[in-house]
Amino acid sequence: MPGSDHETHLLRGPRQAVELGELFRFECRGKLLGRIPMAVRWKLDQCGLKIGLRAWSRLDFAERAELVGRPCASEAQREQYRLCLFRLVAESDIEVIADSAVPGGDEQAQFDQCAAYLRTHRGLMLDLATWRSLNGLQRFALGKLTREGHKNTFLDDVLLDIDSPSAATGMAGSA
Repeated sequence: MPGSDHETHLLRGPRQAVELGELFRFECRGKLLGRIPMAVRWKLDQCGLKIGLRAWSRLDFAERAELVGRPCASEAQREQYRLCLFRLVAESDIEVIADSAVPGGDEQAQFDQCAAYLRTHRGLMLDLATWRSLNGLQRFALGKLTREGHKNTFLDDVLLDIDSPSAATGMAGSA
């Protein structure tokens, strides 16, 4: 489960192995770090920044791994994350986009959107206590993958990754 205290993934890139936490299992399939992982998207969101897939693709594996593994919880860490990102993009001539959206947004609105989508499209009931028991990355991923108009390709994978005894009691199939 991404964000759990002791689970990490060892990913092998060209001639190197990098230990990375906070990856969903579906992000470990196919080309390693070929797409922008949810953890990086969440961290960029917290920093008020975005990069496109084309820009991400121009970074090498070690640079991508650095962005996945770098902490971004405190304001000081977010500032260091921004500096790291700007250093990497300056070296690779990549454009970074400032995102005017407020990081995190309204938690109740995000919960309502996720709960409604899961109930309507998956027959799952998500209660507020379960929502609050999820870590920030898990809530972010559910929020992104339950937006109307989103392809929701990896929603089932994320739901499997966050399924645990505590989540199972609050996110159950409806009768």
